Amino acid sequence: MLMGFVFGVLFCSNRETNIGVAVDEPPDVRECFGMVFPDPGNLDFGSVPVGGTPEETLLLLNEGGCLAQVLSLSWADGSGPFEFDPPESMLIPEGDVLPLTVRFSPEEPGDYEGALWVETDLGDVWEISVTGQGYSGQPEVTPEAIAFESVAVGCSVSETFTLTNAGNSRLEVRSASGLEGTPFALEDELPVALDEAESHAFTVTFRPTEGGAYEEVLHLVLDDAVVPDLDLAITAEALDEAPVERRRTWRADTPADLLLAVSTTESMAPHLDDLDDGFPAMLDALDATGVDWQVGIVTQDGGCVLGETPVVHPGQSAGLQEATLRTMLWSPPESGSEDARRPLALASAALSADNIGAAGCNEGLRRDGATLGIIGVINGPDQSPDPVADYLATFEAVAGEPDLLTVHGVGAPDGGCNGIPFSAGLAEAIEETGGALYPICASDLGEGLDWVARRAVADPLRFYLPEEPEVFSLTVEVDGAPLSAGWSWDATLNAVIFDISPEDGAEVVVRYQPLEDCEG
Repeated sequence: MLMGFVFGVLFCSNRETNIGVAVDEPPDVRECFGMVFPDPGNLDFGSVPVGGTPEETLLLLNEGGCLAQVLSLSWADGSGPFEFDPPESMLIPEGDVLPLTVRFSPEEPGDYEGALWVETDLGDVWEISVTGQGYSGQPEVTPEAIAFESVAVGCSVSETFTLTNAGNSRLEVRSASGLEGTPFALEDELPVALDEAESHAFTVTFRPTEGGAYEEVLHLVLDDAVVPDLDLAITAEALDEAPVERRRTWRADTPADLLLAVSTTESMAPHLDDLDDGFPAMLDALDATGVDWQVGIVTQDGGCVLGETPVVHPGQSAGLQEATLRTMLWSPPESGSEDARRPLALASAALSADNIGAAGCNEGLRRDGATLGIIGVINGPDQSPDPVADYLATFEAVAGEPDLLTVHGVGAPDGGCNGIPFSAGLAEAIEETGGALYPICASDLGEGLDWVARRAVADPLRFYLPEEPEVFSLTVEVDGAPLSAGWSWDATLNAVIFDISPEDGAEVVVRYQPLEDCEG
């Protein structure tokens, strides 16, 4: 074992010993040499889990011809996570060994290195490198607690927290508990494994069904026996706020009359092109409802629908339907007319007794017992001269029953869009009748006409809502009885869809929290 030989062969003479053995040489005159070296020369514990305490044996071998004594046995720069058991004797007879038990106890992940200093009376000096790595997944959570803002009952809101593995080995979240039977839920699918320095954003959802203050603790079970499981405090407050309520007297087989009152000012020109392009989508949407529908378009002061017929209906071919609608919209142009910016006034004129009566220019535009859906189209406020209430009274009289009337629109929403001011007046009529307003600034007015036309008829299977609801909060009631099955939610149509049509005359109520309110 010449690899451990540092100082060479050491000679000694006139050395006193305490060994009580008879020798041939004269006392105190014996010549001897000695050499002590470690085995192994360097001690490496390898990777050790944090919290573990493995042991290794280091041997000090006396290969010389004399008794050796260890004078110094210590850590060069402090022991750190390393330690050894002091030997019972520091003497090493010739040819013998002194075993040392060395332990490594890492408390944190990382690489560790120590130096064990050994010095003997024979002049041997060794600095033995002792190394090891502590490994563990080390979780760090941000934020340390979750506090939801005040949430209305029926809303569903979410918050996230991020778990980062700051250790040097794989960390796994095996399971979670503590939220069972509460309005909180951990949305992530477990287990979730994180490699070194990897992070994962977990989602916690709060869906209160009753008002009050809530406080729970989410317990995450980790796979690392050394690292304790995690607890995350979650607090929230639920407010008892009344939901929006939409009612409809169901009409299972009711025909629908639709009238588009369109502004034709010069600034409307690009929107009229878009409207024209959207006719096929509107016609497809009406066919999809299964309702017996008819549509007319009015643009002129006198209120007469242009063309040979005042209506388009399902009995016509698609080509004839589209051609007739374009005739109603475009010829002859009347951009300078008095009612060019007055959709409500245009509709009122179109539905006057003279125009819809026998031999009137719009004869056949209105059918008894049919729903009446009026759709105003304008890029700005409706400048009709009379109060909105007066126009609604006129429309209700034509409809025959208030429940048969709805007003809708393609216009500028509250706050305007793309520099176009709010479509006041028209928007008021829409609000009063539970209609829908589609933004005229949208890139696809075909989608808008689809959206509005569906809501302007008594669809026998679909209850359309004017705003997007928080789906978790939706409840459906038919004639006072809650309906827990037999319906579904269609996010694309923004409608409750029934498996089977409610009976004719049934009172259907849909309640919900608007998504916009839930999102704060």
